[in-house]
Amino acid sequence: MCDGWLQISVCRDFMINHPLKVPFLQGIHLLRVPCWGLLGVLVSGCLVGELQSQEATLDDPQASATPRAPSEVDPQQVLEASMRLFDDGFFHAAKQGFVDWLLQFPDHASTSRVREFALWATAEDRMQKGQYKLATDDLSQLLEQYPESQNRLNYAFREAWVLFRMEDYENALARLIREDQPFQEASRQSETSGDPGLTLTRLRGRLLLAETYLKMKDFEQAKRVLDAIPDWSLSDELVWRREFVLTQLQLAEENLIEARQSATRLLAWARSIDSAEWISESVALKGDVLQANGQYDAALATYEQNLSSKTHVARRRQARLKMVELGLLMNQSSEVLSRLESMLEEPQPDASLDVVLLTMGEIRLKQYFGSNEVGRQKGADLPSRDLLVIARGHLEQMLRDYPQSAYYGRALYALGWCFWEQEDGAQSMDAFAKAKGALPLSMEHAESLFKQGDLYLIQGDARRALGLYHEMQDTYQENQEVRAQLFDQLLYQSLKAAITAKDVSAASRIAEDIIQHYPSGPFTQRSQLMLGQELMHIRKLEEARSLFMRMLERFDDFASRPLVELSVARSYELEGDWAQALVGYNQWLEQFSGDSREPEVLYGRAWLEDRLGKTSEAMEHFQIMLKAFPHHPNALLASNWIGDHYFNQGDFSEAEAAYGQVIAAKADESESHSARARLMLAKCRFYQNDYEGVLEHLSPLLEDAAIMESMGKDFMAEVFLCQGDAQFAFARTTTPYNPVALGRASNAYTTVYAVHRPNRWEPLAWGRRGDLLYFSGEDYQEAINAYEEALKYEYLNIGTRSQLAVSLGLAKERLSESEDGTRDMAMETEALNHYL
Repeated sequence: MCDGWLQISVCRDFMINHPLKVPFLQGIHLLRVPCWGLLGVLVSGCLVGELQSQEATLDDPQASATPRAPSEVDPQQVLEASMRLFDDGFFHAAKQGFVDWLLQFPDHASTSRVREFALWATAEDRMQKGQYKLATDDLSQLLEQYPESQNRLNYAFREAWVLFRMEDYENALARLIREDQPFQEASRQSETSGDPGLTLTRLRGRLLLAETYLKMKDFEQAKRVLDAIPDWSLSDELVWRREFVLTQLQLAEENLIEARQSATRLLAWARSIDSAEWISESVALKGDVLQANGQYDAALATYEQNLSSKTHVARRRQARLKMVELGLLMNQSSEVLSRLESMLEEPQPDASLDVVLLTMGEIRLKQYFGSNEVGRQKGADLPSRDLLVIARGHLEQMLRDYPQSAYYGRALYALGWCFWEQEDGAQSMDAFAKAKGALPLSMEHAESLFKQGDLYLIQGDARRALGLYHEMQDTYQENQEVRAQLFDQLLYQSLKAAITAKDVSAASRIAEDIIQHYPSGPFTQRSQLMLGQELMHIRKLEEARSLFMRMLERFDDFASRPLVELSVARSYELEGDWAQALVGYNQWLEQFSGDSREPEVLYGRAWLEDRLGKTSEAMEHFQIMLKAFPHHPNALLASNWIGDHYFNQGDFSEAEAAYGQVIAAKADESESHSARARLMLAKCRFYQNDYEGVLEHLSPLLEDAAIMESMGKDFMAEVFLCQGDAQFAFARTTTPYNPVALGRASNAYTTVYAVHRPNRWEPLAWGRRGDLLYFSGEDYQEAINAYEEALKYEYLNIGTRSQLAVSLGLAKERLSESEDGTRDMAMETEALNHYL
């Protein structure tokens, strides 16, 4: 045992033989006896290091204490020392004393009574620490295990009081008024006892009942309970408590003149008794009354009285919050921030400064969002990102310096938003996840869940996002505030997650929920449209069209109607019903002329006409589209179509003019279209026998590896095939053939089938190489090999295959001839077979 315990043992022995008492000091605990034992004062100093690290359990006392040899001191006297600790409010030390006593005197006749007090001390200790849920468990155990206890009324009252502090007003009310509950049972049994202590507890219960009704906004019942309490029966404490509840009631009912008078009396009464706790509570309530009366400056001055170091830290924290709230209400944001900054500069560390750091972080965050007119006088000269950095700094300091703060979860929530805005998904996810674990059920807790889901959705983990959205929906199904503010958006995000996860059945259910619960909501039409577009994407075209048609029937006139009508027409196009799609496009253009989608529909109409063989109409409408919207991205497609049309007609001059418009365009989207137009210009030059012009148009493409790579292997192969054809044709313009040009052509063809494979031009490149070898007369066997390679490609059309077969036959026929004029009949037979 450490030296501290030796000192306590000496003090205890001294107190047993010298029952000296120190002067009266008013405690803050409702059940505390109005005196402080000297032993209690000494123990409170000696046990700080040891007792606070121990949480003894009554079921297993060995967990926190070790048996010691029984002393020669009278057990009763030792027990009385622990009882004095209990009476003086040193519940943790008292609990330890009771546990030690049980270990030293396990066979004593008072064991049962000491066990009861040990459990009671545990409950009171947990109440002091704010561990209310654990305290209710202890009190329930006391009521169950000690039904005949003289303290049963106290236990029952404390159980209701703890539920009240937990804001579980319905259960607190039930504990106080139900006849079958311990409080009412013990109250009836104690009415004839004449015990003044029990009478005070019954009166405390009635005052707690009035305050519970007040919190539940049942003002009539609260007033009825207060009026039934006779003034003559009240102690100083209960007179003050009754006036305190009455003032709250008057404030709640907006009887502001009476409330102000009552608040003044309340504070005067507290000061006359010199109770620090009652004074701070009276000051806080008077500030609330003055604020409700619109006397903001007076309210600020009143709240400031609770910043004294003598005031309990919770009250100091509340005062700081109230002062901030009032400053913002008075549009004094710069004064508020200055006041908060001055608080941070206080010389002595103060546990209530957690709320100062939190508030500064939240104000800066709100300034960043610009969603609250919290005057920018102090922050107007700061860029928004600087405001975000400052907010984050305050919040991180608060979390670092005050890890036990009651506002820890709220700070994590605000920090999560900071990281969200800084696009730091990992840090934001971590902050929101921790906030979810630290916050009680609340709007902030719900939003933390929500943002976690959003972050998973952004990361592509749609299943986990959907799970979190469902968790939030289940958790807050009965919370009207969260439902009203977040559920429509929650369902919409759930729909996005389900679509991303390819869970169409879940998406359909969610979309139906949205339209049932929010028929006129901002996400209703968007959700239906999003689901319909997903159905089109996965080619469930009939379902998509049916959904769109229901939208058109359900909503008379809505912003997305043009898009819905267009989607119906596009569904027919995707089905291949081009005639019905064309009808839809024409109707759309008549109904929604001037809509931003008009150039897309104009292009789509002309494209459908081309597919339906209405070439003249397609040409007319492509030209209309080009004239009306020359800078639209689809204008490049229209120009290319016009160029292709003239190219196929053999009108190369008009084709070149159209392709030239594509190359002249400077739009960001024009690069790929320009590359194709250059290739087609080269082909136009080829058919006009301008082989140098071909190479001139191809040169920018061959020199730009990036654009070639971006266009894909088919395009690259087609460029080299065109280059080879130009070189081959150029070589044949001279006699004998130009060997340099033939070599370049051969290299180009080889590049097609050997370098950029696979591509669809490979068989043609093999055939062209065969032609080159055949016409040069260099090596007919190599030409035969090239033709045979070309014929191996199964996807060749009949025309190309036939042409290659004929070429192969010609090559074999030439190979069958010998210099002496004889022929290889077997080879000629093979050649003949290729012709047939």
